[in-house]
Amino acid sequence: MDPERTHTELKNSESDNLSAYDCGCLTFGIGGKRPILPCLERRLTTLYRDYVRLPAGRRFTYFYKKDTQMRRKLLFLLLLLSITGPALSMEHLRLATTTSTENSGLLTVLLPPFEQANDCQVDVIAVGTGKAIKLGETGDVDVILVHARSKEDKFVAEGFGIDRRDVMYNDFVILGPTADPAGIIGSKDATAALAKIAAAQATFVSRGDDSGTHTREKLLWKGAGITPSGHWYLEAGRGMGEVITMATERRGYTLADRGTYIAYKDKTDLVVLSEGDKALFNPYGVIPVNPATAPARQARAGPGLRRLPDRLRGAGADRELPQARPAALLHLLIQGE
Repeated sequence: MDPERTHTELKNSESDNLSAYDCGCLTFGIGGKRPILPCLERRLTTLYRDYVRLPAGRRFTYFYKKDTQMRRKLLFLLLLLSITGPALSMEHLRLATTTSTENSGLLTVLLPPFEQANDCQVDVIAVGTGKAIKLGETGDVDVILVHARSKEDKFVAEGFGIDRRDVMYNDFVILGPTADPAGIIGSKDATAALAKIAAAQATFVSRGDDSGTHTREKLLWKGAGITPSGHWYLEAGRGMGEVITMATERRGYTLADRGTYIAYKDKTDLVVLSEGDKALFNPYGVIPVNPATAPARQARAGPGLRRLPDRLRGAGADRELPQARPAALLHLLIQGE
């Protein structure tokens, strides 16, 4: 085809099922004509010239109409961009938190309004506290929300995190079957309760996953002067909800945070047998990851990253939150309520 042919000649020479000019716009001839604005054609002409050395004086449309394979690729590209364009422009944040936080339902209340207000998407990674902190150390997340104060302080002291703040708290409880073979019901001394469980060699299911709950459990065993082992002590390596399920099936005991227990109350017949010890107090902290540890992620960050920690810290001042939260959150108390 002669590139110097006129617009009219080009149009008349093409079959009806191919794309043609329509009022000066490029059109697709698949299922009807779909015009592309002239400004887009000019941009495509520039891009095509840059990448395939389009000769001067020849417009992108000439090659579009001549090259069937390119026409198909262009249609696919434009359709793909129309679908993914808004998502690509949206800020994506990664929050590593604990399974107990996710199980409580708190984030399903806090995050959707935040995402809408800040035009961002928060991807939640629910793991044990130890794994969440590791993700922060490697720079794979932007913010962590965890509950193991000694590990949190170490994370900040070693330069991986900045400005740790209290966000919320609940408490741990020792769950067990109503038969209570170890006889710990009503105990307000958590270490004494664990000592009775060990003495009775009653089944105890541990998180065993380096989570905040597992960290607290190990401190309690240490306080009792016991290194648990044997057939009665099971390390699950699972999240809190799964551990409650395992303890239920095996008619055993476990240490759980109250929020997750309430969320799973309809799925278990275990009951709270020991509570109220100060050693069972369970504070949660939010820590932004130090930008120096993940410069690539921080360079792509927008205003949502600066606002997310503040949103979590300020949750207690949100007077509408208690009414919006699921019942399971009534025991996941927010600082300031």
